[in-house]
Amino acid sequence: MFIEEREFDAQWGQVHMRRAYRSAIGIGLFLLVIALSGALNFSRLGESSLFSDEAIYAVPAHHAVAQGQWYPPVYQHAPYAWKPPLVVWPVAASFLIFGENEFADRVPSALAGVLAAGLLFVCATWMLGPWYGFFAAIVFATCPVWIDWHGPRQGVADPLSCLLLMIALASYQRYRDVDSRAWLFAACAATALSALCKGLFGPACIFLATASDAWYAGRAQQDTHVSERFASRTVWSTLRVPTLLLFSGISLYLPWLVDNALRTPEFLPQVYRDIVVRTARGLEPAHVPGAGYYVKALIEGFGYFGLLLMALGLFAAFRSGTDARDRGLRLTALWAVVIVALIQCSASKLKWYLDPALPALAVLVAAGARAVIVALASRKAWVALATAVLAVIAADHAVAGWRSTQSAPREIQMQALVRAMRSIPEVHFYSENFDTPPTRSVAGWNMYFREWNQYYLDQVEELTQPIPDELHATGCDIVLTDRAQELQGRPGFSEARVVPMNRFDEREGSLAILDLCQGRIEAKLRGG
Repeated sequence: MFIEEREFDAQWGQVHMRRAYRSAIGIGLFLLVIALSGALNFSRLGESSLFSDEAIYAVPAHHAVAQGQWYPPVYQHAPYAWKPPLVVWPVAASFLIFGENEFADRVPSALAGVLAAGLLFVCATWMLGPWYGFFAAIVFATCPVWIDWHGPRQGVADPLSCLLLMIALASYQRYRDVDSRAWLFAACAATALSALCKGLFGPACIFLATASDAWYAGRAQQDTHVSERFASRTVWSTLRVPTLLLFSGISLYLPWLVDNALRTPEFLPQVYRDIVVRTARGLEPAHVPGAGYYVKALIEGFGYFGLLLMALGLFAAFRSGTDARDRGLRLTALWAVVIVALIQCSASKLKWYLDPALPALAVLVAAGARAVIVALASRKAWVALATAVLAVIAADHAVAGWRSTQSAPREIQMQALVRAMRSIPEVHFYSENFDTPPTRSVAGWNMYFREWNQYYLDQVEELTQPIPDELHATGCDIVLTDRAQELQGRPGFSEARVVPMNRFDEREGSLAILDLCQGRIEAKLRGG
């Protein structure tokens, strides 16, 4: 008996040592994921100018900080109602903390990307183990579709939306396992906040994925805990929690919708265009590429070998067993299938529509890798080879991701002008009034600027004086105008250097700088 107790104690000690060892590995890999994701997301984050949607969101964020106009957000003297306010508020808060600059604009999305990679590691480690969790997190954090455009390196709401939806799914899974209302509340709160980022698409996908998961569990009776909850197998018993999650999203989105409909008569037609027309016909020809578009995007993001592992992981998820980890993997697969199926049905197809599915797809890649290694378990040499291949893939993803972040920054000429104006305080700056809706005709069309130029023009106006009716040269003057030839006829301006500003397309207003300050602005714009 004594010998048996000693043997038992030794075995129990070994179990504790093994758990501590695994815990140390898990913590170390988690910190490595956070460090790698942070390096990818924050490296040279503020060097490029603001483009496209991030410039659009930065305009109302600028007005929120400069004028205290947090709600409703304002874009060109009108309520900004294109997107719910969580696309603006994090950026505005970052401006308050770090000052208004390109780095601050992108901090919320970069931080959300780091947290998403960390949460993915935690969830994938729980389902598959620490090394597979690490592999999944690396594949996700370095995915070109994720980091190249509309991802954590741009000041957009997609990373935050992705993170909130991940929290909602993880909390829902935890609720199913422990039957705690606190986890259900967390899932509802995350779903509701996701609706204030990107509308009801996220909550609708949450509903479809969780409803499919509940139906699958009740239908197959694979889970005793869940089958008891859905023992009657009625529609309501199956859809009760998924419906609660859906209405959580509606609960915050609907008041915003009604408020904007009452505020702005053009809002509802805009919503119809952005949702119905975009889905049914597409808004631009470039956004209607064809049926195989997302297959190409998945190959770009994960490679052919990654796509094969993803298919194996999908098969393994639906062939999984009855414990909590298997149920979590199945829910992950259902989430990926729902997202990809819905965006494939839309006429408009853009790469960043895949963003909410990318963490789940990375987990499926890792699950496929685990399935391969488990199948080769009896052949140690093959297991070692497969492990080496996965290590090479993870390293290649990390190197490629890092290289993509180190590419040359893209600077808009208008941003260079703002920087130059701030660096020469003694100059007299004048400009046209660009902060009003376009009414004056220029070369046959209304004064129009791309959103990125508009963001910087808002700052130009704050740094300049309006051009007076009688403008006379004072010795060191800089004028930004679309009337360069007219102003050159005024006293003292005939010798001014004329620096044309770049235009993105022919619709934009044609602006030029009249430099009466020994070419100092021209030198600044050229990097001098």
